[in-house]
Amino acid sequence: MKVKYSCEQATILIEQKLRDRISFLQKILLWYHNIICPPCKQYENQSKFIDESISKLCKHNHLSEQELHILKEKIRQQMGLKK
Repeated sequence: MKVKYSCEQATILIEQKLRDRISFLQKILLWYHNIICPPCKQYENQSKFIDESISKLCKHNHLSEQELHILKEKIRQQMGLKK
């Protein structure tokens, strides 16, 4: 098991954390990575903000959970993020 994540691995884990649950160990390793890598912490904060903003916007416009999921995935694809 690696104790240190690369920035690429950290961003993948950040996106996974927003969509699903991650393990306690993954949370600790991501937390550690974010301490030593401020750009990744900023990326996590921005991703969380975008995700929350989209959710609020979609709830205001009465989109279904499925439509919300499709919209988020399209945005991630446009940003070049893998599923």
